[in-house]
Amino acid sequence: SELSTEPNWLVRSFGPNDTVSGLVRDVVESGAALWALFTRRSGRFLAFAILLTPLTSLCSYLPDIPGLHLFRWIGGLFDPAEMLGGVTIAAILLWRAWTAWRGSERMQAELDAAREIQQRLVPAALPTLPGFTIEAAYIPAQEVGGDFYQVLPRPDGSTVIAVGDVSGKGLKAAMTGTLTIGALRTLAFDGLGPAAILHRLNDELVRARHDGFVTCLCAVLEPDSTLRIANAGHLPPLLDAAEIEMPGALPLGLAPGIAYDEQQLRLDPGQKLTLLSDGVLEATSASGELFGFDRTAAVSNQSAEAIAAAAQAHGQEDDITVLTLTFAPAEVPAQVPA
Repeated sequence: SELSTEPNWLVRSFGPNDTVSGLVRDVVESGAALWALFTRRSGRFLAFAILLTPLTSLCSYLPDIPGLHLFRWIGGLFDPAEMLGGVTIAAILLWRAWTAWRGSERMQAELDAAREIQQRLVPAALPTLPGFTIEAAYIPAQEVGGDFYQVLPRPDGSTVIAVGDVSGKGLKAAMTGTLTIGALRTLAFDGLGPAAILHRLNDELVRARHDGFVTCLCAVLEPDSTLRIANAGHLPPLLDAAEIEMPGALPLGLAPGIAYDEQQLRLDPGQKLTLLSDGVLEATSASGELFGFDRTAAVSNQSAEAIAAAAQAHGQEDDITVLTLTFAPAEVPAQVPA
C-alpha cells in the first residue's frame, strides 16, 4: 500500500488516519508559512522558523525511491528541525518582546515629556481680574491633549484672553502648543489688539513650518468691560447662552499674511461670556447623539466645571476646554444723608 512507503514509526505510533491528518496539517502549515515568508517582510525570520518543522515532516512522507534520497534524509532530521525551529521562534519572540518593552519605555518617556510641556498650556491658577469673575475647566481626552487657554493681564489694565486647539495629539501637538503659547505671551505684551495678535501669531507658526494648524479665539478685555474679539477658525463664544456671530477665518499656521476681523462689544453687569473648544459640542453619547449647541447653551449659565462635566458625562470624544467670564462689578454703597 501507499502507507508502506511511509516511515514505520509513523504508522505504528499514529495509525493510517492520524498519518493522513498529520499530512494535511503539515501541508496547511507549510503553505501558511510560505505565504508569510514571501508576503510579510517583517515576519520572514519567524515564518522560516515555523516552516522548518512541517516541511521536514513532509519530506518523511516521500516514497523510498532513487532520486528522493536527499529529501528522505531531510525527513529524518525531523527532531533536530523541530528543536531548531522552536529555539529560533523563542529567540525571535524574546527579541520582539524586548524591542516592544524598549519601545514602550520610549513612548512613556515621550508622554511624560509631553505632560510637562502641557502644564505650560494650562495655567495652574487664573489671575484675579477686578470687577470680573473668571473660571476655567480643562479635561483632556487622552493622556496628552491639544487644547490650551491663557489669561494674561497687561500693564495698561487690559487682559488678553485666548482659547485654542492644536490639531493632532501627543508630544508633537504639545510642542506646537508650547510654541503657540510662547509667541502669544510675547505678542500679548506688545499692546496689540486681538486681530493683530492672531495675524502675527499666524505668521510665527507659518515660519516655524510645523505640520497641522491651530484654531484660536483671542479677546482683549478693557477695565471698563469693553471686549474686542477676533477668531481664527475656533468656535464663536457665547454671550448669555447666545452665540456671538463672527465671520469665518482660517486657522493659524496654514498660510502667511492672513488678516483677521475684530469685533467689539460691551459687557453689562451680570452678563457671562463663555469660550469653549469643540470637545464640548462634539461629545457623543453611546447612541451617537452629539451634545450639540442646544445642550451647551442650556448649561452655559453654569460654572465652567459644570459645563465641562456635563459634556464629559454625555460622552467625551475630544479635549474639553471651557472658560467663562462674568462681569460682576463691585456694588457702590449707598450714601447715607448727613
